[in-house]
Order: sequence, then C-alpha cells, then structure tokens
Amino acid sequence: MKKFSIVSFIIVILFLTGCKQDKYDNNDVAAIVNDKEVTVEEIRWLHSLEDESLEQLVRSYVKEEIMVQEAMKMGVDVSHKVEEELKGYSLPAEPPQGKENPILDFYKKQADKLDMSPEEYGEFYIEKSTERREYTKKYIENEIGKPAQSEDIEYHDKLNKMYDNLLTKYQDNIDILIK
Repeated sequence: MKKFSIVSFIIVILFLTGCKQDKYDNNDVAAIVNDKEVTVEEIRWLHSLEDESLEQLVRSYVKEEIMVQEAMKMGVDVSHKVEEELKGYSLPAEPPQGKENPILDFYKKQADKLDMSPEEYGEFYIEKSTERREYTKKYIENEIGKPAQSEDIEYHDKLNKMYDNLLTKYQDNIDILIK
C-alpha cells in the first residue's frame, strides 16, 4: 500500500509539472514605451526569467528602452561595435563531463524556450545585448559623462537622478501591462 501511495504521489507531481504553463505568452505585450510595444518575448530574449520575476524585469527593460530610444534620437550608431562583437563570437564549448558552463547552459535554456538552436540564440543574444548596452552606455556618457572611478558615489547619484528624470519625462508615454 505504501508503494502505491508513493507511486501515485510521483505520478501526480509529474503530471502537474508537465502541465505547468507560463502565465504569459511570448506575444503578450508587457509594456508600451513611446508607442513601441515591448513583448514578453523581447524580454525573454535577453533574460532568463520565470513569470514571478517578469514584472521587475519589465520595469528595468522599460528604463533601458527609454535610453535606447533617446540614444537613437541623438543619432548614436552602434553598428560597428555590434559587428565587432559578432565577429569574435562562437558558441561556448561543451564543458568536460561533470563540469558546468553557465553561459552555455543559459543559451540552451533560452533557445529551448524560444524554439531555436543554441547557436542561433547565442548569436542573437550577443547582437541584441551588445546593441542595447552600447546605446545605453552612449546615452549615459552623453548625459552625465563617464565615472571618475568604478565606485564613484556622486556619479551613481547622478545616474539615479537621470533615471528618475527620464521616467518623469516619459511617464505619460509608458504603460506597463504586466502586473
């Protein structure tokens, strides 16, 4: 009888795990920033997330999206940096048995979620993350310069104020739909 209840319990757990579905579909609009729809899929392209952490990631993505859009308005061109990063890109190698490669594991997990190969995902990830990083970096440098040192408290205060000002400036043009 004890074996039956253990087997039943395992079957129920496996069934529930197999039936688990994401709360949000990739095509769901997570936010709208200056009339640009940001989908759950766009956020999943760059972040390993579970639905529980989606709201916080959407907020971070929105801040970044505002800076990307501002940098594009300024005429910033990041294509050279993206090409440079892609030129040196190759999928991380499989680690020796018993070892882990967190980057490769991330690529595999994301590729599986997005129905593509790890190679395709890795290349796309490098392209998009480099593009967004460079746009935000150029925007920040244009607005407040570069930090004097890595732990420049005054610089971090300026950065936080810049974020707050952007969010205030665009508050009527931002709609976060994931709650």
